[in-house]
Amino acid sequence: MSTQLPTVEQGQEAFAFMGQQVYAPAFFEKLASLGIEPGTEKEAEQLLQIAATLRQHMPVKQASDENEFLSHALHRLQPPQKQADLSTLVKRSADSLVQQDALTKASALTYAHVMTGGELAQ
Repeated sequence: MSTQLPTVEQGQEAFAFMGQQVYAPAFFEKLASLGIEPGTEKEAEQLLQIAATLRQHMPVKQASDENEFLSHALHRLQPPQKQADLSTLVKRSADSLVQQDALTKASALTYAHVMTGGELAQ
């Protein structure tokens, strides 16, 4: 059985697709549950940029996994979770879309391949 690596272009397309069709809807659903709704497309883009910047520069989860004090502090600072967290919403959206659409399935598989350190064809 031969396995063909996704190309760089396919990887980029998968990231764009998953961001627009899976991550963004879950992200904005989570914000809405907190009473935050962008008024314009520009505000929505800015909120997504803020989230991306925070993920890059604030590896809170990694630090909390290694330090019990930080884990406890993080738990105490977070508001009680009445709704599903963002990762659960993203997974639920992805699962739903994969069942409906072959393009989503291909994008999800390529995205997962890249996110787990898989190589891309040149």
